[in-house]
Amino acid sequence: MSRLDAQPYGDWSGCHAVAWDANVNPSMGDRVASNEHTKSGYPLGLMLNTDGRRFVDEGADLRNYTYAEYGRAVLGQPDHVAFQVWDSRVASMLRSEEYREERVERITANSIEELSEKCLARGLRNRANFVQTIRDYNEAVYANRQETSSCPRKFNPAIRDGLSTLSSSKSVDPPKTNWALPLDKGPFLAVKVTCGITFTFGGLKLSADTSQIINSINGKPIPGFYCCGEMLGGLFYHNYPGGSGLTSGAVFGRRAGQAAARRVLAIRQGRSYPGKL
Repeated sequence: MSRLDAQPYGDWSGCHAVAWDANVNPSMGDRVASNEHTKSGYPLGLMLNTDGRRFVDEGADLRNYTYAEYGRAVLGQPDHVAFQVWDSRVASMLRSEEYREERVERITANSIEELSEKCLARGLRNRANFVQTIRDYNEAVYANRQETSSCPRKFNPAIRDGLSTLSSSKSVDPPKTNWALPLDKGPFLAVKVTCGITFTFGGLKLSADTSQIINSINGKPIPGFYCCGEMLGGLFYHNYPGGSGLTSGAVFGRRAGQAAARRVLAIRQGRSYPGKL
């Protein structure tokens, strides 16, 4: 691309980064497992780092609007890993393709104390913080329920249900603003995750109508060179809504194909063609 003087464009420090199975080979992908190594069940539970502390609002929004952002949050934690934790209320709701026993190591225990002991053998540094963080979270959940008892909310993972840890008597930082169920009904489940980068947001600048690559020197389209998919820059900044990459690939791929076909047809017919093609 440098030989073409193609114009770099977009958020070069940003990327699509998900919570990823910490036990898979970090040097290569798996075309059979594909994105089954993604671990996106955190809205139903909690995520704690190796110091035993929470670091994101697991209920900030629906999974499709946070999963590509929270991998980077995991990357910023000590040892670049975290533990996702659930109790028996919600464990059965986790995606089978991501959390079934054949796909991921499921750390199970009958108590939070026992779970912390097992996580200690897998990289957890501070058991006391781990246990206390979950206790504090549960207290905040029950405080919210007591404060909102006159108008209780119903748990609904399909919408932002407003079940939170927010109350005037007890707070946790960060709060959990949706799907905040108590985490106190055994048996308990934990999964160790790290960051998995799918693609970077930086790429090449192009002409939106033809998907033609822009020249960095004169700012004009480069005849005969097109771009779509993950090489396209300037479309995503800081976050990524689920499925939008497929939409982008379809839209700009079609435009690139149409423009390239018009160019080839014009050449074969010996006709002049616009330089932008």
